[in-house]
Amino acid sequence: MARIKQTFLIVVAFFLVSCAEGNPEAECGNGVLEMGEGCDDGNKRNNDSCPDGEGGTCQPARCGDGFLWNDYGGGEQCEDGNTQNYDGCNSICQLEALCGNGTIDPGETCD
Repeated sequence: MARIKQTFLIVVAFFLVSCAEGNPEAECGNGVLEMGEGCDDGNKRNNDSCPDGEGGTCQPARCGDGFLWNDYGGGEQCEDGNTQNYDGCNSICQLEALCGNGTIDPGETCD
């Protein structure tokens, strides 16, 4: 009887210790959609519809998020981390012609 009681206490102690760790943090880029993630395709790339590489967010790509989404028809020509116009990259992440920058950009005939 004492042996059963001892075994029971060891098993209970084991479960209490393992439960004390709590819920682990979601790991962006592991291919598993976990709590707090909007996407996680597991390919560890930041230039597609789900930035999950180093520094990625595991949130669906959008203009202004700081990740250049140019893979698989993402359509961003530029990504400056904001959605402001007249800074070279407009509010829909397309290149803007900036007259006076020393370069003849698309849409300009001279600079």
